[in-house]
Order: sequence, then C-alpha cells, then structure tokens
Amino acid sequence: MVDETMDMARGLEEQVALLEALRECVALERESLIHVDLTRLWALMERKQGILRALESGERPVGGGDQAALCQSRSLRGLSMKAAHLQAEIKARSSENIHFIQETLDFLTGLIGSIAESAETSNTYAGIKKVSKTKGALMFSREV
Repeated sequence: MVDETMDMARGLEEQVALLEALRECVALERESLIHVDLTRLWALMERKQGILRALESGERPVGGGDQAALCQSRSLRGLSMKAAHLQAEIKARSSENIHFIQETLDFLTGLIGSIAESAETSNTYAGIKKVSKTKGALMFSREV
C-alpha cells in the first residue's frame, strides 16, 4: 500500500511538472503570437507536442483502491488538486490564444475585404478632372 502511494505520488509529481512546463509553453505562445515570432512558435509547438506525448504516456487509470489512497493522503490530494488547477489554467490560456488568433484573422479578413470591395466599387479618381490649360497668360493681358 505504501509502495502504491509512493508510486502515485511520483506519478503525480511528474504530471504536475509536465503541466507546469505546458503552462509555460502556452504563456510563451501568447507572447509569440503578439510579437508574430513564427520561429519561436514552431519551436513551442514541437515542445508542446513532446510534453503532451509525455503526459499521455504517463497517465495511468486510477482504480478504486488507488482513489481511496488518494483521498487519504494529504500530499496526494494536494498534488491532485494542483494538477487539476494547472489543467484548467492551461485550457483557459489555450482558449485565449485561440480567441486571439481568431480575432486577428477576422480583422485581416475584414481589412482585405474592405480593400477589395473599395477597389471594385469606387472609382477613386473619377471625380478629379484634368486641369484645363488656359489660353494665354491672364495676368499679362490685364496688365496691358
């Protein structure tokens, strides 16, 4: 029982460490989106994929006996709550990043649409007439 609890604690500690790294990646992703740093975004994407693979490989289904040990151990309960909090924070930050990207794309779509629409429907130079040449110098005819 003690060994199972220790294994669960180690597993939760690893999960919390990976979740904290993922949260950091999502925060850095936000900065990269704002500053349009595509090189950094690609590196973060690869790092996030590695972290997600590690999280998926480290997840073990929790059985009924393990759940009882989880509830009894204060440290395990704290780690579990921290992991749940980190998951919720990562989900919220990811949603913010997705919303930011969508707003940016909507703005660009609107901008391109308005440029394309104005080029088609309005003749920008239609109201301007060519300057007519005057016949002779008017100033000289008055002076004489």
